[in-house]
Amino acid sequence: MKFSIALLGLLISTAAFAQPTPQVIDEIIAVVGNEIVLASDLASQKASLREQYKSEPDDCEVIEDRLMLNQAKVDSVEVSEQQLNSELDRRIRFFVQQFGSEKKMEEFYGKSIVELKEEFHDQLADQMRVQQMQGKITEDINVTPADVEKFYRRIPVDSLPLISSQVEVAQIVIYPAENSSEVSRTIERLERFRKEIAEGKDFSVLASLYSEDPGSAIEGGDLGMQEKGTFVPEFDAVAFSLNNGEISKVFKSQFGYHIMQMVERIGDKYHARHILLKPKVRTEDLSAARTKLDSLVNVMRKDTLSFEKAAVKFSMDDDTKNNGGILVNPQTGSPRFDMREIDPQISFTIDKLEVGEMSSPVLVTTTTGTQGYRILKLVERTQPHRANLREDYQTIQEAASGEVRSAALKEWVNRRIQTTYIKVEDRFIECSGRFNWKKS
Repeated sequence: MKFSIALLGLLISTAAFAQPTPQVIDEIIAVVGNEIVLASDLASQKASLREQYKSEPDDCEVIEDRLMLNQAKVDSVEVSEQQLNSELDRRIRFFVQQFGSEKKMEEFYGKSIVELKEEFHDQLADQMRVQQMQGKITEDINVTPADVEKFYRRIPVDSLPLISSQVEVAQIVIYPAENSSEVSRTIERLERFRKEIAEGKDFSVLASLYSEDPGSAIEGGDLGMQEKGTFVPEFDAVAFSLNNGEISKVFKSQFGYHIMQMVERIGDKYHARHILLKPKVRTEDLSAARTKLDSLVNVMRKDTLSFEKAAVKFSMDDDTKNNGGILVNPQTGSPRFDMREIDPQISFTIDKLEVGEMSSPVLVTTTTGTQGYRILKLVERTQPHRANLREDYQTIQEAASGEVRSAALKEWVNRRIQTTYIKVEDRFIECSGRFNWKKS
């Protein structure tokens, strides 16, 4: 198949962020079970797939997607708000990294991070349900090493894909400890804001002037109506302790220190404003983090401590520390990165390293603006080559497994068509003949 059905559950593709949704006069073009497909749905998803795969998808892609979604709802396949927001945050972080900062991303789209999350919330929830449904259908499929080799041998040599240089990288990150005097100064400043608001100062004005959350500061600190679980737990805990109009005490989250004003709370949803301030990092505290990493490098170079164990014990990056420091490619879920995909800061550092070698500590700035130091280790580097079983077994295994899953999903769709109400406008279905949507 030109497009694997297993890939139809794209969460939010690069294309969804990289280009505006096409303007289409909406009309219903299909009904699949209880799911309605609009002309705009078809145009938007085809644009995303076209950008993602640099080829032209057919109209059946969207219909198949809705068939999966309808069955997911019939089977009560649910996605929790925590799962949804975690995945949404992960993808937002990835795109922020591509742009270089939240501010640049927001300027490009003309929307705040909060607005972008709101825009893609429901779309992502449906797409995650589709993925879970596909997982249920294919959960018992196993591909043996013999299956992988058989799949590989079927491919003509001149049709084997060219694999560009790829790398595997690990890191250990140390952030400076919070300075007590800077924390006190930050809390005192927020307490001063609380007093000014109590005396009649407008919360929105103070947020616009002083909040260090770029996504909401331009909106006067306004976060809009959000469901419980949208933000970090500390935020929800404070929100559900406030009455309408009430201002919170100063509280801490992973982003810094806040005060919150409750605008309105309805059931498990709330509309709040906040002001975020971050304690300033002193030069000497940042230097202390670098010194700690320098000492760690010296210990590891004497072979008395492995990089993997050091990452688990000392790294302060929650995404990698429990994986021996290994970075995971958010687009593929694999530890391998194409050199064209990897963060330029990482690329510049590892370009000078031999496989197995560690860098000196280098400065790193997170998407939330936190600064620290990290050391990078080049775990593996491959040279450009045609795919082969020795160097690319995982990639070939995934392709073989994808082919088997695709066949299983196609069989499932053909069976489900016979038991699901489906009505499709003839002029919108120009499919490749995989399925007979016009069943008797």
